[in-house]
Amino acid sequence: MQINIKATDLELTPALKEFIDEKVGDLERLVKNSGSDTVGQGKENPVEAFVEVARTTNHHKKGDVFSAEIQVTLPGAEGIVVKAEEWDVHRAINKARDDMKDRLKSHKDKKRSKFFDSAAAWKRISRIDPLARFRGEK
Repeated sequence: MQINIKATDLELTPALKEFIDEKVGDLERLVKNSGSDTVGQGKENPVEAFVEVARTTNHHKKGDVFSAEIQVTLPGAEGIVVKAEEWDVHRAINKARDDMKDRLKSHKDKKRSKFFDSAAAWKRISRIDPLARFRGEK
């Protein structure tokens, strides 16, 4: 997974970059097991994560307010976007990561249930009544 980081009104220190890489890189195992990789081509998974951290101020909140936005683009699906605002940049990143984890799990479960629903439907269609089976003469 390739992680692109953008900082707005905030200095991107090496420690913050390492923190983002660690936390967002943890999502790779969910993406890898979702079945959205390129099968049979021997290529890497073309999944990208765009992370934007920013310092914002809203009129109803006092002091610094940090926001974190994570967008994960999966092949064959639209991008999944989550946003979080907290008083600490690390808490905002953690909250956005947890929300993205939940969204990726639901995307994975939805994809899996569609597969199993179609497999069950195919099994029902292909089932043949024992009386209708052809009996060859011996």
